[in-house]
Amino acid sequence: MLQPVQTFLSSAYNLAEEGYEIFLKKPLFLLGDHGKKVGGLFLGLPRRQAIAVYGGLLWVIPIAMVSQFESLYMVRLGLSETEVGVYKALMNLVGLVGFFIGGYVADFWGRHRAIVLFDSISWGGYCLSLALASGKWWCVSAMFFMALVSASVPAYYGLLSEGITSRKRTVVFTVLQIVNQAPFALFFPLLGGLWIDHRGFIQANHDMYWLFTVLVAIGVFLRWRLLPKSKVYEKPPASWVHGLREGVSQYRKALGGFLKRPAGKELLFCGFLNDWILNVWAVYASLYYVNHLGLRDSNLSVIQQGSTYVGILILFLLIPNLTRRFMARILGLDHLFG
Repeated sequence: MLQPVQTFLSSAYNLAEEGYEIFLKKPLFLLGDHGKKVGGLFLGLPRRQAIAVYGGLLWVIPIAMVSQFESLYMVRLGLSETEVGVYKALMNLVGLVGFFIGGYVADFWGRHRAIVLFDSISWGGYCLSLALASGKWWCVSAMFFMALVSASVPAYYGLLSEGITSRKRTVVFTVLQIVNQAPFALFFPLLGGLWIDHRGFIQANHDMYWLFTVLVAIGVFLRWRLLPKSKVYEKPPASWVHGLREGVSQYRKALGGFLKRPAGKELLFCGFLNDWILNVWAVYASLYYVNHLGLRDSNLSVIQQGSTYVGILILFLLIPNLTRRFMARILGLDHLFG
C-alpha cells in the first residue's frame, strides 16, 4: 500500500539530489568558500574609488524606485508616446557634446571639481525638473539635464582608474557593477510600487523625485568633501575649438583602429543594434505594459523586481554550469530573440 508513496519519495529525493549537484553545489561552493574573498573585494578598495563607488548608492537607490515609471510619468504630464522617444533621441546629440566638454574641463580643472560641477548641474537639474513637473516642458528640461550626465563620465571613470594597477582596476569595476545592482535586488523597485499605491501615480512620482533630489545633493556634497583632490591635470588647448578638433581626431583614430580589427565592423554593428533595441525597450516597455496591455501602474515595479531576480538566478545558478560553446549559442539566441 505504501509502495507508490515510497517510490514517489525516492524519485523526488533523487531528483533533488541531482538538481543540487547540477545547479546548486557549484554556486553554493563559490558563495561559501570564497565568501571571504568576495568580502575582501568590497573592503579592499582604495579611498578614492570607495567613495566614488559607494557614494553612487545615493543615486542608484532612487533610480531603482523611479526608473520603471519615468516614461509613463512623462506621458501623464503631457508628452505623447512619440514625443518621449523623439526628444530622448535628440538629447543624445547633447550627450555627445557633453563628453567633449566634460573631458576638456577635467583636463585643466581637475577631475574632482569637474565631477562635482557636472553632477550638480545634470543630476540636480534632472531631479528638480521632475520633482516640480506640472507639464510636458518640465519633462523636456529633465531629458536635457539627463543628457548632460555625459559630461561627468570622463571625470568619473578617470577617478575610478586613477592611481591603481590594471588588476585593481578590474576589482573596482566588478564591485561597481555589484553595487549598482544591489538596490534592485533589495526590493527598492517594489518600494516605488507601494509608494504609488498609497499616494497616487503623479503625487508619488513628485515625492520620489524630491527624495532623489535630496539624495543627489548629499552625494555631491560627500564627493566634494571626501574625494581626494585629483592631481591629474593637462595643459588646456589654445581654445575650445582646438580642443574639440583634437578630441574628434582621437575618436576617429580609435574608431579606425577598432574597425581594422578582425570582425570589427560586425561587432560595431551588433553593438549598435543591441543598444538601439535596449534603448527602445527602456523608453516604451512601461507604456506598452500599461497603455496597451492594461497593467496596473504600480505593477511595473513587480516586473522590474522579477526581471532582476531572473538575472541573478541565471548569473549564479545557470551560467556557472554552462560550457563555453553552449554559452556562445545562448548569447546568439539572446541577441536574435531578445
